[in-house]
Amino acid sequence: AVLPCMKIPPTAVSRMLLALSLAATQALGQTDGTPDTAFDFDGSRRIPFDLSGSTLFDVPAAVAVQADGSLVVAGTVDDGTLLRDAAVARLTPAGELDPSFGAGGKYVAEFSYDEESSAVALLADGSIVVAGSWQSVPPGSPSVWLRVLSASGTPVTGAGIPPNGLLLDPRVGLAYDRFAGKIYVAFSRQVAGTPEIVILRLNPVLSTDGGYGTAGRLAIQHFLGVPLYIRALALDDEGRLVVGATEGGPGGLDFCVMRATSEGALDPTFGNGGHGFQTVPIELVASGDDD
Repeated sequence: AVLPCMKIPPTAVSRMLLALSLAATQALGQTDGTPDTAFDFDGSRRIPFDLSGSTLFDVPAAVAVQADGSLVVAGTVDDGTLLRDAAVARLTPAGELDPSFGAGGKYVAEFSYDEESSAVALLADGSIVVAGSWQSVPPGSPSVWLRVLSASGTPVTGAGIPPNGLLLDPRVGLAYDRFAGKIYVAFSRQVAGTPEIVILRLNPVLSTDGGYGTAGRLAIQHFLGVPLYIRALALDDEGRLVVGATEGGPGGLDFCVMRATSEGALDPTFGNGGHGFQTVPIELVASGDDD
């Protein structure tokens, strides 16, 4: 299958960031763009983890809004030894740390030498799935990980996904189809010198859904052989997966948007129309070969 990939100019990027900011504001109850004083008095909340007394870095990466307005924030924190731990926090609609979640509103996943989280999604039963990358004691090769937490922040199940190649970027994409009950996870890798984005569809227990793509996965390669770095995943109303990526071509980095069908193939009907952005066609090919 062949699919155009859209390059989006910087002006369009600014409009997209503004739209995302407004959407987040509206989720917190404000529609005029002003700080929501019902959210921790001034519309903002600082969440220090400060593990082992370290204040070096606590970096959020993703946020999800629960049905009751609670916010689930996932990111990466310093463990006090200059290594990283994956972390999740939940805030009430009023902006307070939720004492019913984890330890005082926080959960820290420390299960390897060095890990980080870059994506979060909410499942239909109220549980939370978090994804990211981790590395065992060097020179171990980085891999992808997922963990499902209960609504109270207790680990339910987890899975490690070896990239079967070189993981090109620590960021992982994540999306949940609440109608089909499926979890999508995407990452960027390089196999035998060929870079690609790999999308997996998983069941809620994190087992592979063999009915998607080829043996549960879709691999997308750029026809010029340049890297594609995963940045975001989203599902439309028809269950099609929209993939946001960065294209690392000879002309620098560009935005790239792709769409896959619910069966796990690139969508040939997705092209340059109806988006409002200046676009340049870039051919992409779907590869069903994993190794």
